[in-house]
Amino acid sequence: MTMYQRTALIAFALSLAACGSNKKDEQAQSGPKPTTALKPRDAGVAKAAPPQVDAMPPMKVEPFADDGDETAALGRLGAVRVWHTVINRGKYLARRQKAGAVWGRLGERIDGYTWLIDEVEGGGSLGIRVAFPEGAPVKVGDRLLVLGSWHVDEDKRWFWKPARVARLKPKKLRRAFESVPGHQIIEIEKRPRKAVWVDKVVPQEGGEIVFEVVRGPVRLGDGYRIANRTGWRSEGLLILPGHREPYGGQNLLAPDERWRLERGTRYTLRVAPFWRKIDGMWLMKAQSAPRIIVTKKYRKRKAKEAKEAAKRAKRAKAKAGGEPTEPGQPGNKPKTNK
Repeated sequence: MTMYQRTALIAFALSLAACGSNKKDEQAQSGPKPTTALKPRDAGVAKAAPPQVDAMPPMKVEPFADDGDETAALGRLGAVRVWHTVINRGKYLARRQKAGAVWGRLGERIDGYTWLIDEVEGGGSLGIRVAFPEGAPVKVGDRLLVLGSWHVDEDKRWFWKPARVARLKPKKLRRAFESVPGHQIIEIEKRPRKAVWVDKVVPQEGGEIVFEVVRGPVRLGDGYRIANRTGWRSEGLLILPGHREPYGGQNLLAPDERWRLERGTRYTLRVAPFWRKIDGMWLMKAQSAPRIIVTKKYRKRKAKEAKEAAKRAKRAKAKAGGEPTEPGQPGNKPKTNK
């Protein structure tokens, strides 16, 4: 553990203790000392499945002393918002005996993990799995500061294992979350009423746009070239929420931490006002997650893909010794000469 992280751990513990020192009932339960916040046994790569997460001991959620300035207090701790711990994952790996503090808004509990969502970027689409024990005194919408580190479970999913948790003051979102975490792309039946084609958007205003992908990014951090239709001249270079190159070039992103937009599919999202051009294309920054506008072409393509996937599954079953799928195709019964 680096000197900076030791200092952050001590400052985190002291701030929690200072907040609880004004109440006698909390003074007797001030929690473990800073030196016990992250024990050596937490340093390895955890192979804990969700059932083991639920078996964790009860967790205490402490108040956070921000002295009236939450931003400054979090800055002194070195605490970062949710998606920064993903981009800079190498700095918070338990197997390297590193740790840090992350803050965000609590989401739903799914498959044994509770999502901690970035409330600054992505409109609810950027989040991390946190291994809160079952029955932890937290609820959806809580703003939390979580001290911990990155681990990997048996399904090779990254999760944040908390060592200490503090509750931040409630704060209303500027805009309600429109997406779900995990880089899931929602399908909608109709184009949003205020959405315009990408070549019609006013740069100084931004807003909801409709587009298709001309070309995907060459490397992580590059933008998507977009236009009204796939194959048309690119109108813009789109940077999706959280889509940037990892710290130090260490690509530790999981499949559900990347956007995957397909050519020929129609999307819609909201972009911020823009003024800059690169190679004749407007540089656009998305303020929300992409959504798929379901078209006849899209339905037809997905039906074809599902049919081909079913055929591949049948062939794989037959090859493994299952029943024949077509006349003349070998199955699990050997031919006999009569």
